[in-house]
This record gives sequence, structure tokens and C-alpha cells, in this order.
Amino acid sequence: MRFRSTIEDLSAFFSSREYMKYQVYTSAKILIPEWFPTKYLQLMIEEADKYKVPYKIVFRVAWKENKFKSKNISSAGATGYMQVMPETFNIQAKKLGLIGGNTAENNIKVAIYLLHTLFNKWGKKYDSDKAWDLALSEYNSGILNVINANETVPNIEETKNFVKFINH
Repeated sequence: MRFRSTIEDLSAFFSSREYMKYQVYTSAKILIPEWFPTKYLQLMIEEADKYKVPYKIVFRVAWKENKFKSKNISSAGATGYMQVMPETFNIQAKKLGLIGGNTAENNIKVAIYLLHTLFNKWGKKYDSDKAWDLALSEYNSGILNVINANETVPNIEETKNFVKFINH
């Protein structure tokens, strides 16, 4: 009976909020705010695992874009925890078959799927580091800016700071 209790205790620990926060901190060096809902923390981890997007990327994007707040709208009109533009959200949500609009859950799913898609696109041409630089540049400033910069990080201060913070 004691052995079973130990396994149950371990199982509970590995599915606990504290362990999830530990995973995020060790990979992304980001502290999850106490007010951030556990269900969204868990969803971010699950979606990152599903699409093989490093926790470092996911959680640093959420921090840099919006400090884990869902209600803010950027000056460009991006919304949600991970600041996705409405048109981009609609296109990606349709691909994923999501219903219910731009909810917190759908915003997280779309953003992580988008990061995965952008990385895979650039990863066909470049090594992993450059692919992430370009994926993050496109996520932040759009494809035209990346193309106009000859497939390098655009010379836009916000984008350069974004890529540097997330990926380096």
C-alpha cells in the first residue's frame, strides 16, 4: 500500500501547477504569474508538446507579447494571450477546425500552431536557429517584412528586440 501511495503522490506532483511552473522556468526562465489560470498553463504545455514547439518559445512569446494577459489589444490590433492578429486568427482557427471565436483557449491553440507552421516553413530552407529567427520575425512583423529583408530579421527595432528576447 505504501508503494502505491508513493506512485500516486508522484503522479499528483508531475501534474501539479508547481511542476508545470518549474518546467516553464527551467526552459524559458519565465516566472508564471500566480493569477495566470492553471488550465491555460497546462494547455500551453500540451499544445507545445503536440506541435513540438519549445517551451522557451511559447512562454517567452506569451510574456513578451502580453505579460500573460488576455484582454490587452496591441496597437496593431492583435489580441489574446499570445497577441494574434484577427485575420491570422481566423485563417488558422479555420485550418484547426476551432469553433467559438477568439477565446483564450483558441488564441493559445492558434498561436502555438502558427509558431509550429512558421518554423516548419523556414526550417525547410535554413538551420534551426535561423528558422526560429525568421519564424519569430514573421510572427511579430509579418511575412512581407521578412521577405523585404531578404529572409533575415527585419531592421525593425520592435522585431529585432522580440526575436532577441525570445530566441537568444
